[in-house]
Amino acid sequence: MPLENLQLAMEMFVSRNKRNMCPRDSFSIFSLYRACIKSFDLLLNLMQPLGMSWSVAACVDTEDDRGRFRVWAKSAGAHRNPRNEMSLDHKLHEASEVKRTVMDLLDALNVALKDGKYQSLR
Repeated sequence: MPLENLQLAMEMFVSRNKRNMCPRDSFSIFSLYRACIKSFDLLLNLMQPLGMSWSVAACVDTEDDRGRFRVWAKSAGAHRNPRNEMSLDHKLHEASEVKRTVMDLLDALNVALKDGKYQSLR
């Protein structure tokens, strides 16, 4: 079953990345952004070899969504290191409630991508 293969690959990815994760990295928008990009890339890499089990439209939609996510991150500064004054982490350092909400949303997106439950919003 293709979905089982996707879930197995995502579990391997998660367990491998948990070993390499630095605890302080888990508390920034930047690190969550990077995790989402890695999960988008892995999902797309897993979708393509599965062939006909995934529609071409689903792959294209996911690639488009990854592109829109990158555009959002660049315009907001989520892709920048937290020490950079232009980073979203730095911009929100005094707005902890907003920062927590952004981080929760990024974490939810990352979990959906890792679980293979991501669906395009179209």
